[in-house]
Amino acid sequence: GEGKLLRATPDENADLFWGLRGGKATLGMVTAVEIELLPIPEFYGGAVYFDGDDAAAVLHAWQSWSAGLPETVNTSIAIQQLPP
Repeated sequence: GEGKLLRATPDENADLFWGLRGGKATLGMVTAVEIELLPIPEFYGGAVYFDGDDAAAVLHAWQSWSAGLPETVNTSIAIQQLPP
C-alpha cells in the first residue's frame, strides 16, 4: 500500500472492493465501511469443524453440495490449522 485514503466501490477501485469483500484476512486495513443492508426474511449460519485428515473428502463433499445451490445462497469454506 501507499498509505493513501481510498474509497472502494464496485465502480471505483473495483479491484480493492473485490478484495475487501472476499480477501478474508489477507488484505490491508479498513477503518470504515458503509454497507447497504438488504431485507433477509431468514438467515442460517454457523461453523462446522473437521479433522485435518478429512480435508480432501470434506472439500470434495462441499464442492458437490454447493454446486447445486440456488444463486441466492452463499457458502464459503476455509482451512485453518488450529493449535492443539
